[in-house]
Amino acid sequence: MNQRIVALLIALAAALSACGGGDDDDKADKERSAADAKAKSAAAGPAPKVIDTGRGSGEFATAAADGRIKKATVIKLKVTPEPAQKTQVSWTTTCSKGRKANSDNGDYEISKPATTALPKPKKGRTSCLVAVNAQLLGPGKLTIQIIG
Repeated sequence: MNQRIVALLIALAAALSACGGGDDDDKADKERSAADAKAKSAAAGPAPKVIDTGRGSGEFATAAADGRIKKATVIKLKVTPEPAQKTQVSWTTTCSKGRKANSDNGDYEISKPATTALPKPKKGRTSCLVAVNAQLLGPGKLTIQIIG
């Protein structure tokens, strides 16, 4: 009977070691990975945030939003029609640094909720004014957000 217990203990020990016992090397690796991820996040700059939100509802609802993004690295538009339906979106951006500025604009159509990245500001342009308008092609609710 003692041989069975010894065999069982050996089998349990083998199973536990295969699962990983959480030794100090694993803990150090996890801490290094977390520190690396934090450093990469800090180097990438602040996380994008909602700059402005516009809402509308009814037949052919419209919504508008505008705002300034300081230190713009990304500009996105999030358009949410409820119920999902064709929606026309128009946007314009003006990005500047000092006396130098450049403008861009465009329009597109979606048929379901979508987040769209606008062209990146030219290198060195750090402050951007963004305006967006959207209109449903039927009845419903409409939400638009500028993210930057």
